[in-house]
Amino acid sequence: MEMHSKRIKGHTMLSFVYHTMGTVFTSQIVLDETAEKPALLAKVQHFQNLLEVYLEQINTRFSPYLADSEVSRYNRGEITALTMSPDLYFVFASSLAAKLATHDAFDANYNGEFEPSGFVKGWSIEVGFSKFLVPLFQFPSVQAVNLIGGGDMQMETREQSDWVFDIGIVDPTDRYSIIKTVQLKTGAIATSGISERGHHIKGAVDDILQTTVIGQALQEVDVWATALMVNPDLALPDNLSGFIFTRQEGETHAKIS
Repeated sequence: MEMHSKRIKGHTMLSFVYHTMGTVFTSQIVLDETAEKPALLAKVQHFQNLLEVYLEQINTRFSPYLADSEVSRYNRGEITALTMSPDLYFVFASSLAAKLATHDAFDANYNGEFEPSGFVKGWSIEVGFSKFLVPLFQFPSVQAVNLIGGGDMQMETREQSDWVFDIGIVDPTDRYSIIKTVQLKTGAIATSGISERGHHIKGAVDDILQTTVIGQALQEVDVWATALMVNPDLALPDNLSGFIFTRQEGETHAKIS
């Protein structure tokens, strides 16, 4: 785990970086000027250590690339829906619900095997955020927190704080450029497309370069961002909003979904 600190918009932002699940996770804690930094940092570090352990446990349990993970054991028939752990059952049931809600555009089955990575990342970020970052609001100087994984973010800002997260959406044709900026205080945002992992979504429409969905729960918006890559004509639930970036005549265009 790496830690960085910087001044931004009159606040101090602490950033902690973790590498697991084949991607980079970053948690950010925004402090005001009243923070007693040495004392607070020790408490923040404790929660970050717990978060790092949690993310590694998720990878160990749910990675389809580890032979002894629960997912691999399920695919080999060693455990069933009746004998799997409550967490794997939740992932299994939620993946099925997502498939039904998106009219098969989101599908956790790949080449005849259960491959729930597309759901697990967003779900694990949301759970880890609630368990290990939201409790930091017990310290008055903490103004905002977030957890980012593979470009997807769950965030919360103290109600009376003036802090706003400026979230840059990467240009799908140039990962070093920002194509759009979104301002959010609390909620979740997920982007799916070619900028993070290339062409990795089975059934994705060729002209759809990238999708971004905004809502309150990352496990939900992550599912819909993936689904829109496969079927851009899907109607989002009323509690969500999104953007679809398409390739037209060599240019990138965005439309609101």
